[in-house]
Amino acid sequence: MRRIGVLALAILFLSSSAIVANGQSEEKTLIIEENINYSGPFWYSVSCLKVSCPGLSLEIIDGLENYNLEDDHFIEWAGELNSSSVVRVLSNSGVLIEDVSIQTFEINEYSIIEDEDLIDSIPSPGNQDSYYTIVTSDICSLGKCNSDIEEHERKAEYVGILENYSDQDSIKIFGEFGDVIEVSQILGDENLRMEVWHRNNQQKVLITNNLFDSDNYFIDYPEDSELWLRINSDSSKDSYPYKFILYRNNQSQESPTGGELTVPWIHGDALTYQESWFYESYISKLDKNGDSLLFNLGSDTEVNILCSSSNSNMIFETYLISHSGVMKNISLENGTCPETILSNEDTVSVEFWIKSEETGKWNITINPIRPLDGGALSDAPETRWLTQPDNRWSGIQLEAEITGSLHNGDNVDIYLIEISDLNGSRIYLNELFKSEVNYTIQEINQDTGQLVNTSNGQTIVLPLGNHSLRIERRADLGTEINYIFKLEYLGEYQEPEIKDSTIDTVFFLCKVCLALLLIGHSGFGFAVEKKMLIDHWQSIGVNADIAFITKVGYAEFALGVLIFIFPLRPFIFLALFWKLFTEFLYVPADTVAGMGMVNIFEWIERWGDYGVPLIMLYILSYRKANDA
Repeated sequence: MRRIGVLALAILFLSSSAIVANGQSEEKTLIIEENINYSGPFWYSVSCLKVSCPGLSLEIIDGLENYNLEDDHFIEWAGELNSSSVVRVLSNSGVLIEDVSIQTFEINEYSIIEDEDLIDSIPSPGNQDSYYTIVTSDICSLGKCNSDIEEHERKAEYVGILENYSDQDSIKIFGEFGDVIEVSQILGDENLRMEVWHRNNQQKVLITNNLFDSDNYFIDYPEDSELWLRINSDSSKDSYPYKFILYRNNQSQESPTGGELTVPWIHGDALTYQESWFYESYISKLDKNGDSLLFNLGSDTEVNILCSSSNSNMIFETYLISHSGVMKNISLENGTCPETILSNEDTVSVEFWIKSEETGKWNITINPIRPLDGGALSDAPETRWLTQPDNRWSGIQLEAEITGSLHNGDNVDIYLIEISDLNGSRIYLNELFKSEVNYTIQEINQDTGQLVNTSNGQTIVLPLGNHSLRIERRADLGTEINYIFKLEYLGEYQEPEIKDSTIDTVFFLCKVCLALLLIGHSGFGFAVEKKMLIDHWQSIGVNADIAFITKVGYAEFALGVLIFIFPLRPFIFLALFWKLFTEFLYVPADTVAGMGMVNIFEWIERWGDYGVPLIMLYILSYRKANDA
């Protein structure tokens, strides 16, 4: 049975307290009533905040036993209660709940309860016996905890009891040199004391006489020694249960990458608001290097900073870090953080250095003043990257709702669009909130960085790689404009599929056109006997006459028939070269007298004659490639 049970019948009260009879003549007013939903150690104190609280009384109903204590100034009870007990605070009329101060502690399923008598004294130096030890360590880095981590997993809640004034509890605390131990929420009788000891193989040393005098206390874990706490009482009365919270800041796991925080920051990438807006840790007076915190902060961004610490001797230094790594000191002379930080156009992060000659706890909270552009703690740049984008340009996730603003003096926001589809992506811009801005989707050449195509939000195909979205204000420069949009994703771009039947139809039509073109042109020779044809041939030195152009006409007619019946590559090539050659004769023949080379336009104007065989040759090559 738990040794706490020795107090089951104990009732401790001040010398001025009196037991109140059940049959009171004066009816009292109920100030507060509490139901106790557990069985175990219990301590309750009521203090009057006025000069006097007439009729102030404490009533405890614990099954078959009822306890009634009354005092106009202070009442205290300690012992062991059963589940379903009821605690009531009453007084005469005129005393309100705000006129009293109540202190109590309870145990829960996570409390560590003293279940056997602890040793009274700190063991002698060199004694290697096994002793009761509280082992705890914060599993959250820099105060950043996952949502599923409960508070009890970060610290230990210990509940113990002293049987009488001569009883003492000595507890060993696990830790490593450099750790900071915080003892807080110490509750118990005013006569209780908590001592801090160091112990090693040569000596044991009393470090602190009484921690109960402080609301929070920070202890440096010693080097080459053990850390012990001893709870005792300087009263001759029976004592009460006590309770305290023990937190261990494990310096070997303080930074995100493991190990102790250092100055400057060498612990990986800058922290982001997606991880947390709030960071905290502990620093030992033995840590001469100090702690640092690097937080992602982009260009032209305004944030509020709140730096706080457990002691006034802690110093905070603040630096803006540029894209090139240059540090700009913006620290205040009094060692506190600036209340507001306005980054410049080249800022990528802000770094805090924390130093202290006294062991304590620090907290840094960052709050944005302006709306976030695209979810980034940065003003979107006004210009596009030259070759490749870096972390200054926020990437837009397709299908995600994006918010941002153009603040006073901000004309343009440029965002990064990353396309991962191998064949490119079909996207368009959906403006969810009508704003005085213009949107331009920009396709960028991935080799040269040049702008090659744009869209004002309509559907566009962007190839694999990095592209940009430009948002430009239409309203007056002094007006802040908020915008909300979404880049809708229509899927990966697919090349239009051409059916074989369609290709066959196009080839047939081209074959008919080319055959009729040749046959029709041949008729100028053997049927019409056109004189212009004779002039064309004679212009290049051929002794042409009607008989000549008649023969040429029949040959051209035959070629047209062959192509219609047998559209083979050699015949088509022959037709192409034939048309290029014969139509060019307009130039040397000076068809329009005196114009000379100007007649070249006659040749150019007939490019339709050459395009048809080129299309047929392309289709033949396409078929061959697909059949391979």
